[in-house]
Amino acid sequence: DVQHLVATAVAELGRIDAMLNVAGIADGALVPDITMEQYDHRFDVDMRGVVLGMKHAIRAMKDTGGGSIVNWSSVGGLGASPGTTVYSAAKAGVNAATQVAAVECARLGIRVNAICPGLILTEIMGAAGAARPGMLEKAAMGRAGEPHEVAELASFLASDRASYITGAVIPVDGGWSARLA
Repeated sequence: DVQHLVATAVAELGRIDAMLNVAGIADGALVPDITMEQYDHRFDVDMRGVVLGMKHAIRAMKDTGGGSIVNWSSVGGLGASPGTTVYSAAKAGVNAATQVAAVECARLGIRVNAICPGLILTEIMGAAGAARPGMLEKAAMGRAGEPHEVAELASFLASDRASYITGAVIPVDGGWSARLA
């Protein structure tokens, strides 16, 4: 599907300037309760999807003068929370794969970066996450983020304004990942 998507975009538009790999799912289980079905499903969506997106975008971009790849990770890929073993491992893998691809592709004119959102008020995460006790206090700013605050960073990273930024893993979390406790 991803290969077809990229091929269609190149056929219709002539090139791909930016690829944003945004798919992700999260639901938790404590380590002794993790099923292999949960493991396989999380890694298929959270990690495999990003790798396939990068793979096919890089193949297209190297032939058309470069571009920018922005991968969605999570603060979960930067630190630990109970019940997030598989999700956090997959997102840490996204961070590592982002940096490997950045090193491999820099001389091809392809920049690869990752965004690590914290609690963002989206349809999937927002209301339920913000209502959980203690969630808002995890961010140093004491609030959840808005989708446009993540989109602004993605727009910047995809643009030529970020022409000297590659391999960056950037939290957008109101200071959540900066806290020790």
